[in-house]
Amino acid sequence: MSESRVEVGFAKVDITPEPGMPMAGYINRKEPALGAHDPLSARVLYLSDGYEEVIIVSLDLIRIDEGLREGIANAVARNLGIKTDNVIVAATHTHSGPEVSLGLWSTKELSREDEGIIRSYLREVILKVNNAVVTAFERSLRAEEVRVSTDEVPGVATNRVVNGGAVDKELTVITIKYLGGGSSVVMNYACHPTVLGPDNLLYSGDLAGLAVRYVEESLGVDVLYLNGAAGNVSTRFSRNKQDFEEAKLLASLISEGAMRAILKGGYVVKGGIEVKVIETQLKLKPPLDESYLDRLEEELRLKLVKAKNLNAPPPILRALESDIYAVRIARRRNSILKGVRSLKTRLKLVRLGDLTIVTFPGELFVEYQLDVKRASKRPSIVVGYADGYVGYVPYPGVGGLSYEEIVSLIDECEYSRLRELLIELVRGGES
Repeated sequence: MSESRVEVGFAKVDITPEPGMPMAGYINRKEPALGAHDPLSARVLYLSDGYEEVIIVSLDLIRIDEGLREGIANAVARNLGIKTDNVIVAATHTHSGPEVSLGLWSTKELSREDEGIIRSYLREVILKVNNAVVTAFERSLRAEEVRVSTDEVPGVATNRVVNGGAVDKELTVITIKYLGGGSSVVMNYACHPTVLGPDNLLYSGDLAGLAVRYVEESLGVDVLYLNGAAGNVSTRFSRNKQDFEEAKLLASLISEGAMRAILKGGYVVKGGIEVKVIETQLKLKPPLDESYLDRLEEELRLKLVKAKNLNAPPPILRALESDIYAVRIARRRNSILKGVRSLKTRLKLVRLGDLTIVTFPGELFVEYQLDVKRASKRPSIVVGYADGYVGYVPYPGVGGLSYEEIVSLIDECEYSRLRELLIELVRGGES
């Protein structure tokens, strides 16, 4: 077997904040973090074929907004000369991490003191990630081979908008073996890592972070996790509780799937690196009328009261509570976005040999991911929460009145256009 032409380097750094930061992800969580259950990490993968260099950064955070993406990409460009387009910064999307956004995308309104704490933390993250990127570059080694394999993960991902609706059970694993020994692993799986609920006040990587730790500890390898198109996919209908015991149980199912995939061996990736970027503007939907939001909130409150009186199961109650929170979020974003009509959106494609990686800066519904995989002639993965953030993007004809639809800023006329853009991107250059 001929050796790979690719050089790869890996580095990891702890980005766990001090206690006291506001936490992201749940509007009804008022208290700051009390400490950490498990560390939050930044993991960095450096790839080079001698012509193109790519940096992939995965952060145990809820999102990567434009400011954080730009800060990291510019620092990498200054220090290593790598093109900013070739720096991919993605979030695992844990809802048990610190708030990292100011203004539009913050989970709730912030005090000046909180804003100062967040700015300080972001500066620290950018510095730590930049140092980790340099370490990954300096440690890079020739890869003996790069393999891609898959396995299905049962009992974890569920469609939280349509119970029994679409999910992608496929877990993709990229295994990099180095000349002279040692390995690194990349895991890609689409699911909201929201086993832990708003009552949790401890920093945690939740489902994704714990799954990574299990694989690292079991195999003694470096692991980087990339979430997929998980906008409408979570553990809402698979979890029995929202605590660490349940998070560990479901994370073990993902880690076992990853290890099964690795044992299968998969196929060897051959070829160099190619990067392509598409920038577009996504039209925003008109602001929701305040009187409509008043009526909607009252209607949802009545539904919640009725559901509680009928002893509805927790997943149904959680969905109704989320819809009520969505109305509050919509009100706040209406006031911030006055006069804004579109959001800049950056789609990226990275080809590593015959493997296709597509990134998106937000929360695509999983149907887009399934479309990409069907459209591509090559093995493909979708990476969500990457290189910016535009919020939720529902799929044409799916969802209806749900939390995701209420808080989404994107006009529904863009859903089909975005679908075509993704398919065009993944098909581009394929023969």
